[in-house]
This record gives sequence, C-alpha cells and structure tokens, in this order.
Amino acid sequence: MKNLINFNALWVFCICFCLPFLAYSKHEDEVKLEGPNVVNYNYPESFEEESRYIRQGKINSDGYCEFLSTYRAKPGEYISIAEIAYDPDTCRSLIIKGINHKGRERYEKLMKSYLYEKNHINENQ
Repeated sequence: MKNLINFNALWVFCICFCLPFLAYSKHEDEVKLEGPNVVNYNYPESFEEESRYIRQGKINSDGYCEFLSTYRAKPGEYISIAEIAYDPDTCRSLIIKGINHKGRERYEKLMKSYLYEKNHINENQ
C-alpha cells in the first residue's frame, strides 16, 4: 500500500512539473497577422528564421499601401527577409528575417563569378 501511495505521489509530481513544459509550444508566442482579408504566402524554402515582426505601411495618395524599410547589416553579414502575410485592410505585413540558404548560395555563386571575371579581365590587360 505504501508503494502505491509513493507511486501515485510520483505520478502527480511528474504531471504537475512536466505538463507545463510539454504544453509550451514555440509557436504560441509567435507574431501572427490575422484578419478577414489577410493574404498568406508560401513559406520560403530553406529559410532559417531568426525573428518575425509586423511591418506597418502607409496608404499613399493613390490609395495603395506603401512600405518603407531600412536594415542595417555588419560587414560580411547576410540578411534575408521575406513577407509571408499581408493585410490590405490595415496596411500591415508579416515579415520574417533570417537566412535563406538558396539565396545565399546564389549570392555566393554570383560573387565568385564576378571575382573570377574581374581577375580574368585584369590578367588580360
């Protein structure tokens, strides 16, 4: 009987202690854009998301939503952003920031090609 009580006490302790950790979802505190007319876009392939935020736009004189953004990067830092949702009613968009590996590979390939051509032209002069 004593073992049964100890087992039940252990079971209650595990449920009370572990359940909050199991119930927590990374996506619960994620920034989302919701509304009746929100347009959701496909999540970009091979994107490593570091953060997300809502970008507020302004309605211009033509009645269209206009976004102005500035990003600062350290030398050699590669930043990629993507819009994954847009709400035309509130002129807001949901932006993810991080690393797009396919984009980075294309960029590195272009830079190698550019440097090769630059060096090749210099050698021929």
